[in-house]
Amino acid sequence: MAAVDDEVAFSWSALRVTRRDLACLEEGNMLNDAVVDFFLQLMMSQLLPNCDIHLFSTHFYTRLTAAQAVNGEVGWENVKGWTKKASLFSRKLAIVPVNLEMHWWLALIRLDAPRPTLCLLDSLPGEVQWNV
Repeated sequence: MAAVDDEVAFSWSALRVTRRDLACLEEGNMLNDAVVDFFLQLMMSQLLPNCDIHLFSTHFYTRLTAAQAVNGEVGWENVKGWTKKASLFSRKLAIVPVNLEMHWWLALIRLDAPRPTLCLLDSLPGEVQWNV
């Protein structure tokens, strides 16, 4: 059964989704990183192809805040290579998918404002938070 679960159901660009990944879309299951990455990348390329937005991988926040990242400097060392070619601060918006305690939300960081602005989007009702 494991071989069937690991069979690629579909792929696009460098991303692939297995049958096991698809099973997480069934009612009562939790979304996994492969499905979230696939959907966000597809959305960016098909719906927002010319927008000045940087989309981080679902692994970015996890790596930034890993157990060995005891402070911001160590966290930055973990991910600094992820933005080398991105010219991040020339973008208008950065999107960071975050998974905390098996719950997904998005951090939207507006980079073109006089002061960077952070918006947290949560799938739960009433959970949008802005921080200026």
